Amino acid sequence: MFVSRVALKNWRNFSSLDVRFREVTYVLGANAAGKSNLIDVFRFLRDIAMPSGGGLQRAVEERGGMSKLRCLHARSDPGVRIEVDFVERTERLGNTDPDWRYVLEIKETGRVYKRCSVVHEAAYRGGKLVAPSRPTAADGMDSELLTQTHLEQIQANKPFRQIKDLFDSTSYLHLVPQLVRYPANLSRPGVMGDPFGEEFLSRIATTAEKLRAEYLKRISNALTQAVPFFDKLEFERDEAGRPHLRARYKHFRPRGGWQREDQFSDGTLRLIGLLWSLMERRGLLLLEEPELSLNDSIVELLVERV
Repeated sequence: MFVSRVALKNWRNFSSLDVRFREVTYVLGANAAGKSNLIDVFRFLRDIAMPSGGGLQRAVEERGGMSKLRCLHARSDPGVRIEVDFVERTERLGNTDPDWRYVLEIKETGRVYKRCSVVHEAAYRGGKLVAPSRPTAADGMDSELLTQTHLEQIQANKPFRQIKDLFDSTSYLHLVPQLVRYPANLSRPGVMGDPFGEEFLSRIATTAEKLRAEYLKRISNALTQAVPFFDKLEFERDEAGRPHLRARYKHFRPRGGWQREDQFSDGTLRLIGLLWSLMERRGLLLLEEPELSLNDSIVELLVERV
C-alpha cells in the first residue's frame, strides 16, 4: 500500500494541514517550516504500532508529552488529530477516494495524573468502517481502555492489519557518521528504530550472508560511479568479532589501498546508509535532509532515479 494523503489538526506547529503524496515525495521549505514535524507523523504512528516497546503512551512520552506534541494555538480545541489515506496501487495515487483510511484523535486527560487518551479512532476500507469506531460501549464502561489505541492491539487491529503492518514497517534514516564510526565511544540512550546509525554495522552483520553480499555488491557498483578511485566494498569482522565495512581504493600500488569505515568520508558513509536502506526497506522510508554531506550531483541523480 501507499500513503496518498495526510490531514492533521493541532499536530506540532500545524494547527491544520491537508497534503497529498506521490510515490516519491520531496518536502522542501525554510527552517522551522515543519518538515521534520510532518515526517514525525509517520514515526509516531510507527512507534504506536511497533509489536514490542511501542504503544500510544510511550510514543507520546518519547516526544515530551502532549504539551510538546500539541500545537501552541490549540486552546479551545486541544485534541490532536491524524488522518491518513492509503491506496493499494500507485496508479491510484491522486484519487480522492482512498482504498483505506485511518483516523486517530487523542488528547490529554486527568487533572492530577495526566495521560493521553483516545478521543476518536476509526479505520475504513472503501469508505466503510471495518472495525467499531471508538469510543465503543466497552470504552464507556472502562476508560482505561482509551489509554491504548486499537492500532497497537493484535486482536483489535485484525480488520485493518494492512495499515498496522505498513506503519510498523516504516523506517527513518538520518545517519550520523560519527555514530557509525565510534558507537562504543559515545554514551547516550538509544532511540527507537536506530535512525542515526549507532547499530548500522550490526544491522549489516545480522543480514543473511547471501543477501548481505548482494546488497554490498550493488552498493559497490554505485560507489564506483560516485566516489573517486573507489574500487570495492566488503564486510568483515575484526579479531574481537566486531563488524566492519572495508573499502579498496585504486592508486599506484598494484592491489590498491584498504580503508575501514572509520576512515570513510561523511558523504561515503551517508550514501552507503541511504543505499542500504533503499534496498532493505519493506514499507515507508523517511529520509531527513539526505543532501547533507552528499555532492550536489549525487542528490540530483537520486531525484531523477529514485
